[in-house]
Amino acid sequence: MVRHFEISAGSVTIAGKVFGQDLSKTAPCIILCHEFGLSMRSTTRYALRLCQRGYQVLVFDFPGSGAGRSRGRSSTEASVLTEVADLQTVFEYACTQPFVDKSHIVLAGASQGGLVAALLAARHASQIEKLVLYYPALNIPDDARRGNMLGTHIDPNRIPDTFRVMGYVRLGRRYVTDAQALDPWKEIGKYAGPVLICHGADDKIVDISYARRAAAEYPDATLVELPGAGHLFAAPWTVDRAVDVTFGFLSGDTSPATRPARS
Repeated sequence: MVRHFEISAGSVTIAGKVFGQDLSKTAPCIILCHEFGLSMRSTTRYALRLCQRGYQVLVFDFPGSGAGRSRGRSSTEASVLTEVADLQTVFEYACTQPFVDKSHIVLAGASQGGLVAALLAARHASQIEKLVLYYPALNIPDDARRGNMLGTHIDPNRIPDTFRVMGYVRLGRRYVTDAQALDPWKEIGKYAGPVLICHGADDKIVDISYARRAAAEYPDATLVELPGAGHLFAAPWTVDRAVDVTFGFLSGDTSPATRPARS
């Protein structure tokens, strides 16, 4: 079952979908954030699998990202912090929905969406049951301070008003200044609940050292490294493996496949 939704928040309208086996019933909820420059079409591949185990899974488009249906913000006005605000809006919406069990809300995110989910979880630690991070882009603040923006090199001390990355995404000054001011290592550890980090061992975009450091920062973290997997989990087997591990983590499985990062 799929239900579309739209949420207005100030000047932006956030469009999303809820996937669930039965949206007439209250059930645990996963709110899933997509990657930089993409849309909920990317996170839908996870949602279609996750909802099969009884979860209501919300995916949505960040305004200003990709070719999504959300509106009210251009890509040059977007940043990690505007996305944290968008996720706050979606979280508040989920908490009002009768199909959501508010005592069992999981935040999840992929790449930049993982950084966004981690930051919001730290702000709502008592309300988030668990946190799931797929190849989280915790390198973004470091890259912004170095002036390396997804392969585009800029002067971090003389940031242009706009610039293009990945050949098709135009960013603005705010994206860089917001990222430069972030110190995720001071923030993410405020979330003390269970965390799953699933990261490709061959990731060339976000080095796996960031995932390993995050696993050490969290009080209760599980790190699963996927040999042969790169960023975005493009190969179908990587998504299947990540979802299998996620189900084990959400159900409390402590098998070697999902063993904690700390002994």
